[in-house]
Amino acid sequence: MGGKGDEDWRRFFNLMMSGYKMEMRPPREYKKDELKCIRSPLLIIASDNDIFFPADRVFKKAKEIFCKCSVHCVRIKSKHLPSEKVMIKVCNKTTEFFLNT
Repeated sequence: MGGKGDEDWRRFFNLMMSGYKMEMRPPREYKKDELKCIRSPLLIIASDNDIFFPADRVFKKAKEIFCKCSVHCVRIKSKHLPSEKVMIKVCNKTTEFFLNT
């Protein structure tokens, strides 16, 4: 799920998994009617290499269910858990999004 040799992620997950009961059910899909009240611009960040939430499926679904607002899609090169280098890009894109919307 993550990059190889990332010591920070390894320590984080060791701590998290030792004291947190993870929900193993996948998140449910929301229907368009349930989200029709959302009108704010949305930033969606996803990766083609995410085994749980691949970018193409995430972006397509977001554009279908968030039809009352603008959806800004950013594709990153990562697995499910981004590396520190990729997280810098994610933070920069997020900052840029908030400054420009």
